[in-house]
Amino acid sequence: MASQKENFNHSLLNGQVKIYQPDHLYRISIDPVLLGSVFPSDITGDVLDIGFGTGGVSLVMMHRCPELTFVGLEKQTDLILQASHNISLNSQEDRFELVEGDLFDMPSLVKNRSFDYVVTNPPFYQGEQAEKHFKKTAHSEQFDLSDWITESVKRVKARGYFAIIHQAERLDDILATLSQLQMGGVEVYPIYSKVGQVANRVIVVARKGVKTATTVYPPLYMHDDGMTDTRKYSDQAECVLRDGCYLKDVVLKS
Repeated sequence: MASQKENFNHSLLNGQVKIYQPDHLYRISIDPVLLGSVFPSDITGDVLDIGFGTGGVSLVMMHRCPELTFVGLEKQTDLILQASHNISLNSQEDRFELVEGDLFDMPSLVKNRSFDYVVTNPPFYQGEQAEKHFKKTAHSEQFDLSDWITESVKRVKARGYFAIIHQAERLDDILATLSQLQMGGVEVYPIYSKVGQVANRVIVVARKGVKTATTVYPPLYMHDDGMTDTRKYSDQAECVLRDGCYLKDVVLKS
């Protein structure tokens, strides 16, 4: 695979994380980078990344949080192979364990463990939308979101953290499910394309066995007002996407 030249020179965090992205597979977008920025860099422990894909979320966390180790759960063999290659590109094999399997039929290697952090960037496009937006079915929703969250939270240690990124319109569903699961200390990070538009993404963090009230943080605007080139980002977004800044610090300084 390393000999292939197609899309080899891709990177995240301003070149700090190397990735290889062939055109025929699901491609890492902005969402995994945003989710990978939601925890501070000094955390320790183990992470379960559900729906690992080609590794975007965990590769960002790998760079930002040097004391973490990772288990990636992914059901598509071709994505597992690509993720393994991306991990090797960054010489981080000793920090990762990849497990091929389905969240709803979880291998015992994962099912019998609990983790300090569980992160997930689940599918959210449906039917024709999935075909339009993505090369593969990695983001076509063929399950109930509440079930996905419920199964994910089962793997969180007591007082551990669960984090998800999804479409902002699903915020009610996410919060309702977390409440039913008695998750607390909820943090909500709304993400907007620019001022004057509705939020299009939301990141939600919650803790198991914690009763702290919900906190809604200031918005992250991906583009400055008046920007017409969608390839250019606001200073806020650049700090997260290129410099690996902690999302909470960025939005509180806005």
